[in-house]
Amino acid sequence: MEKEVTQKVFIESKVANSIAIEADEDKIYSKADIKDGMMKFKFDFKYLSGAKLDKDSNVNFDYNVIEREPRSKKYKNFVFVNPSNYKYQFRNFAETKTDGSGELELRLEMPQALQNKKIYILVQL
Repeated sequence: MEKEVTQKVFIESKVANSIAIEADEDKIYSKADIKDGMMKFKFDFKYLSGAKLDKDSNVNFDYNVIEREPRSKKYKNFVFVNPSNYKYQFRNFAETKTDGSGELELRLEMPQALQNKKIYILVQL
């Protein structure tokens, strides 16, 4: 005959299994940042507890590239684009694995036609 033993357990604290993501959000990229038709964005991942991500952890990027409309400080009320023209934008996904260091690079191909436009790049992880 087996007996069931129960005992109350006090949990002093619990560390969430959450990940902190660091990136240089204030950096403004330019043509000088494009090497061999690629632009690199660096990210640093670690658990909120301070531990590094395990090697071969999956990381999924969902990114949007959107053409930015021209603006002028001098002519704030002017519109410089034809609203009937196509506004360049696309969305894509990328998947990679961590190498254990916690640092990752998202590499986006920047064709010459895209290099001549002012764009926003929005990245979600």
